[in-house]
Amino acid sequence: MDNKLIDRTRNFVEAECRKPTSKYGYWPFIEHFIPMVKHAKMLATKLGGNIEIITLAAWLHDIGSIVHGQKDHHITSTKIAKEFLKKRITTKKKQTWRYSASKIIAGRLIMLGRH
Repeated sequence: MDNKLIDRTRNFVEAECRKPTSKYGYWPFIEHFIPMVKHAKMLATKLGGNIEIITLAAWLHDIGSIVHGQKDHHITSTKIAKEFLKKRITTKKKQTWRYSASKIIAGRLIMLGRH
């Protein structure tokens, strides 16, 4: 797991929440993002997900609402996350993540076929 990338992502989200332009102030960082990351990591561990990907997604999932407000935040969050990660993720890491996702999907399909 790339703790440096996760720390940079956490710091990015926290910095956006601290900005005077934040639509909801700093409280979502403490009351929403931190608990979300904690629960996401717990579920990833319990259900066998990729903790790195899930942790990054948990940190970035609502960043659009902080920057632009609630309206269409699912779209703005995706755009912000994509731009943020595009600058920080290597091709090798992308390939590893694709392999990991493919392996999980294949395993789920095999399990579905057994029922």
